Amino acid sequence: LVPTYKAVETIGINDVAFLVVGLLAARLAERQTRSDVRLIAATQSLASLRALHERIVESIRSGVVTTDLQGRIFTFNAAAEEITGYKAADVRGQDASILFGDLHDHIGDSMQAAETGEPSPRFESDCLTPDGLRLRLGFSIFPLFAESGETTGLVVTFQDLTQVRALEEISRRQDRLAAVGRVAASIAHEIRNPLAAMRGSIQVLRSEVDGDSSQAELMEIILRESDRLNRIITDYLTYARPRASALASVDVGDLLRETFTLLRHSDEMRDEHRLEADLPETPVVAFADGAQLKQVFWNLSRNALHAMPEGGMLNVELKRETSRRLRIVFTDTGQGMTPEQVERLFEPFSSTTGGTGLGLSIVYQIIREHGGTINVRSREGQGTTITIELPSSKMPEVRL
Repeated sequence: LVPTYKAVETIGINDVAFLVVGLLAARLAERQTRSDVRLIAATQSLASLRALHERIVESIRSGVVTTDLQGRIFTFNAAAEEITGYKAADVRGQDASILFGDLHDHIGDSMQAAETGEPSPRFESDCLTPDGLRLRLGFSIFPLFAESGETTGLVVTFQDLTQVRALEEISRRQDRLAAVGRVAASIAHEIRNPLAAMRGSIQVLRSEVDGDSSQAELMEIILRESDRLNRIITDYLTYARPRASALASVDVGDLLRETFTLLRHSDEMRDEHRLEADLPETPVVAFADGAQLKQVFWNLSRNALHAMPEGGMLNVELKRETSRRLRIVFTDTGQGMTPEQVERLFEPFSSTTGGTGLGLSIVYQIIREHGGTINVRSREGQGTTITIELPSSKMPEVRL
């Protein structure tokens, strides 16, 4: 009987042990399940927070770039892509100085401002897009802190100030042009009157000498050069006191075709020159002065040919940008210009081809009076592209 009792006792103890183990396992499993649920919830919450953060950053219209302390790019938002033309996937891990230039001094100033609680100083710098277009950007830099307070990186924000600075330059240029125009008009009138008297006197003398004499030859030179001087004066007066525009609906494509036809039969054209026109078959109508637009197209085309003394191609493209705007693009394969030459291109008496320097000033003036814009992109040795945008068939906006 004793062994039987001990066996029963042992079995009972084992059952209790198994029961306790089962209860503990169930409790642990329950706790594990609760922990898993909390972990999943925390993970989902973190993912939602990260997604919200990314949506906020992507929706900001300013460029936002984060870097580590070595300046390597970590994030690059959609606005940064749109402004600079670079893709986030292409610049991630690259040094920010490749895009924005040396920021070392500005980073130091920003870190010092953060330590003293002052606003981050703003600064401006140039940036080149992948296709070589120069942008003017306004920057702010802020340190990026971890929860421990340790600086882990930088936040760089920027805005595109290119158009703002261009408008400011246009305003300054217009002031300069107005002042020069007044002086030019005054000088031109003072010269034209005695020039007319001189030319008339030479014509009288010319009629009294033998046509084959050396004196007659010299008089012909004087008459020819006085005519050239008179044309220069006419350019000055045209620039200083332009005639009122006779606005009407004109087909810009027809004006370009007529200009190229004249150009092909002009002395400016050489065998080495090629002209190409990418023009739509349907009319592209603008509310403009047709004669003035032809003058614009003629001056731009002649300048392009002069920039290609050894030959090359001039291409003009016309297309409607929107229902209210059209675009005309002149592209040549000529010598190109330096940034300094581009900046002064439309200033009077500034010439890259040895002329009077008024042709492109008149071009600029006409386009502005038509409510349009004209922009130049050029690199030395790589040709020039001039883009004109004009209102289409509606009245142009008044530009102050």
